[in-house]
Amino acid sequence: MPIIAIEEHWSMPDLTAALRALPHPDESLVFGEMRDNQERLEDLEAGRIAAMNAQGVDVSILALTPPATQSLPPGEALALSRAANDVAAAAVARNPARLRSMSFWKRAHAFFAECEITVERVLTDNGACYRSRHWRDALAAAGIAHKRTRPYRPQTNCEDLQALFRSV
Repeated sequence: MPIIAIEEHWSMPDLTAALRALPHPDESLVFGEMRDNQERLEDLEAGRIAAMNAQGVDVSILALTPPATQSLPPGEALALSRAANDVAAAAVARNPARLRSMSFWKRAHAFFAECEITVERVLTDNGACYRSRHWRDALAAAGIAHKRTRPYRPQTNCEDLQALFRSV
């Protein structure tokens, strides 16, 4: 049975620079400044694959690290979102057996099907990407129910992982 790491955060230098340039930068940027975290967040190549190997992870499903582009002005957010999708798509294309991207639900769903894992429902937080019509329509097209965690209840993050590991 493959070990799949979900919502593996990543970032890109242009996004980090844009977020730092805001009048009130997001508090989460401090995490990237600790030790080598920023370097590791930006590595979608050999370093990430080596870390996956060391941890026994077969596949990582990448997710752009919060706050992503949400706090940026609309034009800049759109441009950086498109760039992030291109970067994620290129990383997945270079390492299709090891990486998947949250921006490619159809690919991830196909991967689960290849592993003979039937997805009946998806539990997400309440992030903007999971409230979008695109996400809703993609799940509906596949006949998958969408459940959301309760807001401001971080314990739920553990509950969904525990349920996943019990069901696999």
